[in-house]
Amino acid sequence: MSNEQYILPTKKKSSPLKTIAIVVLVGLLLLFLYKRFQHYQRTSHLADVLVLTNDSIDYNYHDKELLHNYITEAAQYNKIAQHLWMEKGINPKKIEGDKVSAAQLQATSLLKSIQLKEIKLKESTLLKSIGLGDDDIHIIQEKEITPGVLIEAKEKEKFSALLKGKNVGVGSRPEDIWIAQKLINYHEYNIPVDGIYNSITDSAVSDFQVRNGLFKSHKVDDFTLEKLSEDE
Repeated sequence: MSNEQYILPTKKKSSPLKTIAIVVLVGLLLLFLYKRFQHYQRTSHLADVLVLTNDSIDYNYHDKELLHNYITEAAQYNKIAQHLWMEKGINPKKIEGDKVSAAQLQATSLLKSIQLKEIKLKESTLLKSIGLGDDDIHIIQEKEITPGVLIEAKEKEKFSALLKGKNVGVGSRPEDIWIAQKLINYHEYNIPVDGIYNSITDSAVSDFQVRNGLFKSHKVDDFTLEKLSEDE
């Protein structure tokens, strides 16, 4: 048996600096990948943060100053909102916590102003789709009334002009009686609109005259017509 001794090769010990460098590189790679993923996530949800205009906005709105301010404020808000979201992950539409930056407050203030204007601009598009014009829309929004109220008021005005001086009663033309019945029904009556001045119509006209302190003439005279034209 040979007396020679075999020496097994020993593994070289890795340098501590090399280990640290590898850990740092792995950490930097993970940080880079996280940042890229975060950027992707924020980019894919950016539309939820911004104010996006679309066809529901009336770009021919009668108040040009309001429309201009809406577009300007939307651009200002979007610039601030995009920075807050992409850089800090802050959605100005959902402010949480007590610590709010000046940029967040500015974005919130702009957003409130934009939303108020947007309501009017969208409403204008809707009202135009049912045939109303700029003047009608201005009245509806200025007086804060519904389209139905405006249409009713315009109809009352038109009907009153048609009946002025006619003293509608028994023997009047059916078309005039029909209009008078329509006017009566605007005041919480529910008589048949059939162009016949019968006892039901006469009773409603007389009741309306008594309720409004008018002479019970059994006719829709000009004094009665004036009251019928007023809003409830």
